[in-house]
Amino acid sequence: MSQDSAQQAMAKGMIYILPPALFLGTAWLPAGLQWFFLMLSAGSTVQSAATLNPTVRRWAGLPPPSPLPPAALASAAGAQWQAPVSRGQGIVGSVKKDMGDMSKGIKRTFGNDGRKASSQKANEYEERRANEEREKAYRRMEAIRQKRAEQQR
Repeated sequence: MSQDSAQQAMAKGMIYILPPALFLGTAWLPAGLQWFFLMLSAGSTVQSAATLNPTVRRWAGLPPPSPLPPAALASAAGAQWQAPVSRGQGIVGSVKKDMGDMSKGIKRTFGNDGRKASSQKANEYEERRANEEREKAYRRMEAIRQKRAEQQR
């Protein structure tokens, strides 16, 4: 198509060079991806270990790490202490409480907990007040217009 000999030579070179280069580049792509993840994980581990080392922290001018409170350590490990419950508060009592909380959340989500009605009342009040203010402004403008009309006579 093109009459330029340099472009024809480049196209011919791409036909013969590009397919093998792409094959070689993608043939080991899964292995390259695995190496990437390995190096990323190793780098993160080394960085974490280095930043927790007091000597490295002093050398880098970082403050000492703040100790976690025991409650944070327990929750980080997944263990939590729960107070013992009496017979009347067993699983059934906690399930009833959770169900009550859930129904309140559902009502709140769908606006059936009284907030919708009070919000609607407030909106109606605001609309009524705005209409009253508009009427007062119209009456004042009409009075001003009448005064000007009388002064021009």
